[in-house]
Amino acid sequence: MLREGLFALGLVLYPATQLRIGGLPIGPGEACLFGWIGLTSLERLLVPRSVGPVVFRVASFWFIFALSLSLGMVVGLLVEPFHDLPSIAHDVVAYSLLIAISMLLALDLDDPVRRLRTARLVVFCGVAVLTVQLADGFGVSVVPGTDPWFFDRFRGWSLDPNQLGLMCATLTLLSIYLVEKSDRAGERFLAASAGIMVFGVGLLTKSDSYVVCVSLAALALIATGAWTMLSRPSANHRLRDALMIFAVLALPVAALALAPFARTMLVYVQTQSTAVYEDDNQGDTRLGLWTEAIEKGLEANLVGFGPGAHLTSKSYKRPPPDKFEAHNTVLDLFTQGGVVAVLLFAWLCLSAFTRCWRAGLPSLAALAVGFTAFSMFHFVIRHPIFWFGIMLCLLETARVGVAARSDAPHPVGARA
Repeated sequence: MLREGLFALGLVLYPATQLRIGGLPIGPGEACLFGWIGLTSLERLLVPRSVGPVVFRVASFWFIFALSLSLGMVVGLLVEPFHDLPSIAHDVVAYSLLIAISMLLALDLDDPVRRLRTARLVVFCGVAVLTVQLADGFGVSVVPGTDPWFFDRFRGWSLDPNQLGLMCATLTLLSIYLVEKSDRAGERFLAASAGIMVFGVGLLTKSDSYVVCVSLAALALIATGAWTMLSRPSANHRLRDALMIFAVLALPVAALALAPFARTMLVYVQTQSTAVYEDDNQGDTRLGLWTEAIEKGLEANLVGFGPGAHLTSKSYKRPPPDKFEAHNTVLDLFTQGGVVAVLLFAWLCLSAFTRCWRAGLPSLAALAVGFTAFSMFHFVIRHPIFWFGIMLCLLETARVGVAARSDAPHPVGARA
């Protein structure tokens, strides 16, 4: 339990960037993750076990990803007029850490019992950490050196409310996964309570990315769940399965009932979208960043400029060597590793979703969709919690595939 506890704490404390001391890039979250990496590596060396197919899939991703960024870095060193060395070093260290985390997760969580136990620890450690942050934010207890509010947006111990929003979105969907996996009513109640609490904290961040992520994930959850129920008839359907099927069948009726209010709803959506776009001029700023990212990627002949930030014309310009990112995973990867890095990321997310869809795992399919939605507004591939979610999708679907093959009838005449 020590290793799982270290990993869970590291995962939920990683966004607590306000707790980093003296401007160092390492805080309590990173320290816990480094401890987990050390202990897990030692355990794997002392007690070697078989390697599953997910390990080779992840290793292939990182190998091609590293080649694309290396080629991009050669181009960047030759073409770019100046280089943001701190951001390059940051990305090199971050990617190295994520390679270690994702590879060890693929090895260590191959055991379904350990995988479920780790997911539970991540969710409940997240609830505990968020509870302390809420107490700090509302003055019940004060943590020195922290400022939990960014104007009226709750950010806890993060520097950016969206960092906390990504963690809350992941924990919300992981709690639904725990509800699916739990056999006891008490465990389901605890998981559901954790999800409701984390959902509330996510709303306090007032993160538009969080709202979009959770909304699209909810649609994916309903669609995948209904498809699973309708395509796999069984005599053991539960009440929640019947309710989900009823909800899907009732959608056409609901659409007809809401048709008279369509114009009002469209006006409301347009008003809200305009307000979000114009809030702090973020719409024009993001559009400018995304446009420049596309121009930079084309300027690099679709191979990128390597790790680090590469944009220079943000609304509040700074002199060299400071650069900026596009705050969009696809476009940031386009500027770093070109079209190859973009295709790798698309393959990773699409593979996670399609495998969960085919395996009948609605909560994990929703998690993959949620990550994809959040990636449109932030650089999620550098967050360890993203890789934990992706590894959970790939490992769970590999387990389902193995179980399906073992349950298949043997050909006539074959030996069992």
